[in-house]
Amino acid sequence: MDESGFQLSFQTKKRVVGRKGAKIQHKQGASDRENVTVLVTICADGSRLHPTIIFKGANFMTKWSNNNVANASFCHSTNGWIDTELAVAWFLNDFLPTIRAKSGNEPVFVFVDSQVTHLSLKLLRTAAENNVQFLAYPTRATHALQGLDVVCFAPMKDLYHEEVKKFTDLHGRKVSKGDFAAVFGTAYLRAFTEDLIKAAFRATGIYPFNPSAISTSQMKPSEPTSIQGSFPTEQPSPVKAVAKAFRDKPLTRLDIEDFASTGNETFSMQEDDAGALTEEQGGHDLRPQSPTLVIPQQRDSGSEEPAARMRILALNLARTKSGAYLVSKDDVRASQPVPSLLMPSMAALPEPDWSILRKKLPVNATQEEIIAH
Repeated sequence: MDESGFQLSFQTKKRVVGRKGAKIQHKQGASDRENVTVLVTICADGSRLHPTIIFKGANFMTKWSNNNVANASFCHSTNGWIDTELAVAWFLNDFLPTIRAKSGNEPVFVFVDSQVTHLSLKLLRTAAENNVQFLAYPTRATHALQGLDVVCFAPMKDLYHEEVKKFTDLHGRKVSKGDFAAVFGTAYLRAFTEDLIKAAFRATGIYPFNPSAISTSQMKPSEPTSIQGSFPTEQPSPVKAVAKAFRDKPLTRLDIEDFASTGNETFSMQEDDAGALTEEQGGHDLRPQSPTLVIPQQRDSGSEEPAARMRILALNLARTKSGAYLVSKDDVRASQPVPSLLMPSMAALPEPDWSILRKKLPVNATQEEIIAH
């Protein structure tokens, strides 16, 4: 058992036959996005129970049940979804009479998802009193275990869309709540055939019982598939080490100001809300410049401490074109030029001695003779 929503009118991308050469093809449709919830129950023997249609509304209008071709049951709720009371009413009025006519007093198992309305205490107690057990699928596993989701609902909705299109083309208006029972019911009877229902139980390994029908890969959690940027070539070890050093110990305003006070460097830095530094247009321009060799002035012994050396390294890298991104706190944007890739130059190869090709050696020459020539 499971429920699914069906729009009274739908707007999806479909192929439309139109005049050749027209850039835009128009198709009549409606802007109504109201959903109608339908509760569907299927059995392992290939049979189906009549569906239960839940309309959104404070009151029920009798015309909503017009042309009930699928012999559906009707109810309503303020949000159009199933709730605990509707679930109990469905069990007592729709499910139990039909299933007892099929199975007598034999025990019955109902497979449902872990939605709270399917597992309310009132529903479970009522079911237990009638020799019915509800078995819940594990959370986030219905994509592989719920036969209605795996096999049935996709073709059902395709056929429903076909019926909506037929109705719209024939009557020139959208499907209303009073038309839904006929449109949905026609698609329901076409979709839920005995073969399709048996395929749903077979695909999920419920009947015939087949644990191997569900593979381990189906139950694995989703893996992130977002693309992460990377360098086109492997970074040298020194670059990796420098980048790691700045990640482990980001600079603060105090680090910069303390170092700047020991020399004649003048610049301005601005601190963001998180305490990280961003470059400010003032004092020394810390934007990437052409590589320039900067020899720091002689410092006292304090400048040899690791923190001081990091500050010196930061200032020097900020002046280079290829290293400024390591100390910049700004996000790299597509409008910023990418530094040129510095490739190591290849050593000049010696000119081959082509004269050795003109020397003729006997066919049976030894290795020593070949090397000597």
